[in-house]
Amino acid sequence: MNRKQRRAAGMQRRKPGLPPIEMADKLRAARPTEHYRFELYRTDGGKVEGRLVPCAVDWSWLDEVSREGYDPRGHNGPTYYRVSETHYYSVFSRPTGQLVLMINDMQKNAELYDEFLAENPERRESGEQCAERRHHPWLSLTYQISPAIAADLKTQKELDEMIVRVNGFLTHTHEFALSHDLPTDKTIGLVLDDTGNGRKYLLHVIPEEQLVHIDYAPAGFADELRASPNFQHVH
Repeated sequence: MNRKQRRAAGMQRRKPGLPPIEMADKLRAARPTEHYRFELYRTDGGKVEGRLVPCAVDWSWLDEVSREGYDPRGHNGPTYYRVSETHYYSVFSRPTGQLVLMINDMQKNAELYDEFLAENPERRESGEQCAERRHHPWLSLTYQISPAIAADLKTQKELDEMIVRVNGFLTHTHEFALSHDLPTDKTIGLVLDDTGNGRKYLLHVIPEEQLVHIDYAPAGFADELRASPNFQHVH
């Protein structure tokens, strides 16, 4: 059985998965007890191979993370990844449900990395696909809130809470776009139901302006969207 067949068999044994946003939240919050360091090495025959070495972590590296996100189709299945200046960290689930943290010391592996990819073209292809998803155009969008929302922000505390809320909106919207292959070159409207405050928000994604406009969703707006000939339902 080759690697693709083993992976397909593993996928068949997986337990039913969570919805994308719930899986992203689960992996983001997870602190697995199973940790491995991915390291490249040269065999006696001169070939470059990779191996996983058990290691201990104290999670202090979370303070050094400069970029993070969720990839629903990572090499090891749904993955929450974090990147620092020197390391790449990924949290994913085994087919058994056991959560795993894998650490790639990019500086240490740099010398052998190109040779490893040349000898493992499927890993290069997988890596290129991951990079394309993780540099998704929506990640570069900026946002603006409507005058109606701005008028409701009376205190610094309310403003801070809104910034946290909007950052959550953008993260979930990005994950939603990836999971459902939404077009990134067309204007899209998304209605988000915030269970924290009971409000519905309309996110108007305008790629040509590199902008997400956020407003309160008018009452009945979701029904109006469904009546539109351009409406497409994804869940």
